[in-house]
Amino acid sequence: MEVATAAFDVSASRENISYSGQLMPDYLEDYVWMLRDLMHPLAWEYIVRDAAPQVAAEVHEAETNPATALVEAIHREAYRDEGLGNSIFCPNYRVGAVTREAIIRYHHERYQASNVALVGYGIKHEQLVAHANKYFPADAFAEDKAPWTTLEAADRKPGAVYTAASSYTGGELRLPGPGNSRVALAFEGASLDDPDVFAVRTLSSLLGGAARFTRDGPGVGLRSRLARNVLAKGDYVLASSALNASYSD
Repeated sequence: MEVATAAFDVSASRENISYSGQLMPDYLEDYVWMLRDLMHPLAWEYIVRDAAPQVAAEVHEAETNPATALVEAIHREAYRDEGLGNSIFCPNYRVGAVTREAIIRYHHERYQASNVALVGYGIKHEQLVAHANKYFPADAFAEDKAPWTTLEAADRKPGAVYTAASSYTGGELRLPGPGNSRVALAFEGASLDDPDVFAVRTLSSLLGGAARFTRDGPGVGLRSRLARNVLAKGDYVLASSALNASYSD
């Protein structure tokens, strides 16, 4: 990837894991090949073991960052700890307890052709299709023959993917914490398949957001609707913002 001058990134959300990158067009085929190679992760014991401290640090950061903790709390209360209500961060009691076998099993259950999408931007469609057919054929996920797996054949068969829709319930949740108080109001929005999803996203953009104090000086950028109607009401409000999260459910 360094030779291809590619900037590679991995991110995870409540609905997907994304492997993305930016690269020179001449290295597109090499990059698609590398993405295909990621379908066979080298989950050696020492790699899994060495990842535990990093996972613990991410969990600690999520718990001590008020903005992240608030978003997690909103989801937990909105969906009551099922489906979208589950945190994307590892529970503290599971840090260091996830085994290599569990990772391999998850890989075989979730990394299936029906669950994978290859998307390109700034690339000719025909070119991307040709690379997809070459490196992601229909039977690419049928049976993994990688030598690093130690699971029995019965355990390596693809499992059922959790597809039950999350039910929005709502409620009220109060959590203790240091520093300034933070309040969030959450409402049921529109799913990704809903025709109103664009209207909801537009509304979120129109509401905007701003902080009373920024690096550019106090009062800069205070022209959004939330800034004019919330921050302008009193000095006790330091910041206000709108967030929209749409899911397939």
